[in-house]
Amino acid sequence: MTIALDIQFGGFSASGGRDDNQDAFAVFQPDPGVIRFKGVGACIADGASSTANAQQASSTSVTHFLHDYYSTPDSWDVKRSASKVLTSLNSWLYHHGKQASSKNNGLVTTFSCVLVHGSTAHFFHVGDSRVYLWSGNSLEQITRDHVHEGGGNTYLSRSLGMDSHIEVDYFQRDVHQGDVFLLTTDGVHSFVSRKAMVDALNGIRPESSQADVEAVCSTLVSQAIDAGSDGNGTSVILRVRQLPDESLQESGPQVSERHIPAVLSAGESIDHYQINHIIESSVSSITYQVVNKRNGRLYVLKAPAMGIQENSDYLECFAREQWVAERINHRNVIRALPQEESRYNYHIFEWVDGVSLRQWMFDNPGAEINQVRLIVEQIIHGLRALQRTGLIYRNLTPDNVLVGQDGGVKLVDLGAIISRELPALKNWPVYDSVIYQAPEILLEQEYSAQSDLFALGVIIYEMLAGQTPFRLDRVKEHGARSSSEWRYQSIRGHRPDIPLWLDLVLQKATSAHTNERYQAFSELREDLYRPNEQLVGMHLRRSLLTRDPVCFWRYATLIFAGVAVAEAVALLAAQ
Repeated sequence: MTIALDIQFGGFSASGGRDDNQDAFAVFQPDPGVIRFKGVGACIADGASSTANAQQASSTSVTHFLHDYYSTPDSWDVKRSASKVLTSLNSWLYHHGKQASSKNNGLVTTFSCVLVHGSTAHFFHVGDSRVYLWSGNSLEQITRDHVHEGGGNTYLSRSLGMDSHIEVDYFQRDVHQGDVFLLTTDGVHSFVSRKAMVDALNGIRPESSQADVEAVCSTLVSQAIDAGSDGNGTSVILRVRQLPDESLQESGPQVSERHIPAVLSAGESIDHYQINHIIESSVSSITYQVVNKRNGRLYVLKAPAMGIQENSDYLECFAREQWVAERINHRNVIRALPQEESRYNYHIFEWVDGVSLRQWMFDNPGAEINQVRLIVEQIIHGLRALQRTGLIYRNLTPDNVLVGQDGGVKLVDLGAIISRELPALKNWPVYDSVIYQAPEILLEQEYSAQSDLFALGVIIYEMLAGQTPFRLDRVKEHGARSSSEWRYQSIRGHRPDIPLWLDLVLQKATSAHTNERYQAFSELREDLYRPNEQLVGMHLRRSLLTRDPVCFWRYATLIFAGVAVAEAVALLAAQ
């Protein structure tokens, strides 16, 4: 039985001696499936009392932060997700505060947050609310107050909504079972002694209920009021009751312990899927067309090949493919059904009635540019959908693009995808040609969206010419040594009808140097439809030697020969 992260929480807030409560707090403990990817979050905020909208600022911050954080892609790590949300939230508070008729109507608040994910706690903090860690009978203040003093008063030096740009403190710490996180506003920690906090936290026992934890929070606020606090007071407690199993620690895909099924024949079944026929069989995997006996619909079943069972790198790629395909909901990226309970290791994908782009090129030699544009535009949509969630496809080839009978296009074979949260495998099993891999991949193991753009440029060239733009026999045989081995061959040598401006687009897209390549898919798409005058102008300004060295030396030789003949004639005449 697997154990998930289990967090107990409680909170209490009081207006104290004021008419309204400008503090706010929120805790969100989602379903276990969401906890695995995003963790459990708690945040606290204290609206600046000098502004008329302090309560709106604090409540908006805690509720919107948690809502938006849990809406970020699963492929983003905690820091990236929270930072993006806080930047957006700060911008919203600042600009809406500026729109108010009075300078005192701003939306300004402190903000402190704890996100417990796996066995790590992530802290995000700005202002003078605080986060403490109670661990092993020791109380530690994790955050520092962003304040300055002047004229005997204390003022916030940093807070949400104060400026158009925000600098948020970020920390992370390992978490242990039994750890307690205490979040407070200054109406509590400015009036409750450290010893009183420790005494209160000592009252939390392993058997304590949520009501017991909330009672501790209430006690701390009451002690602050009794000690003379005339402002709002809020305290929130998170207690780690159970950490997840090691296998559930990370949000990324996990290698399945299920059995690899034997090769199946038409008519045989695996679980509730009946085999119609084998679509493709390779050294790494087997794909079948299957029918779901429960609903009668067609699907694709993909399973690792039997001979791959000891290849941990490929099995991780296989797990990664399911993980990505479940989470990217886009019409140009293949979708996988959620994994069901089974003894066997396989994925179920949507059925696409069509052919690979490789087969499409065989069927459409010398394709017209408009045909190519329709397909390329959809590939770009799919790549950008991956890019928006921080993913790099890394395996774009004509074999991994499906073209449906209806003209729809889908990216498939997602196992090689990487991101900051899904690093490249040390021994990535490459089965496709190096033709589509950018030089920086083969030379330096560097990957980016521009690597995918390079592969797309090669594919566009191949769709139009039936050839690829480079002759890489030495690279295939001996490996890459230098980017100079990628020498672009003009497409006009294969397709004289292709205009110069389009040839220059393909040359730029497939440049061996990333700084000379298109910087965005949108730029490439735009230049595929109309001549880029700047690109053409740069080409025409280049010297003939750079643009066409063969032609240059042909003309130079004729000139030199002409000079030599003229000199010989002159010598003869002189004699």
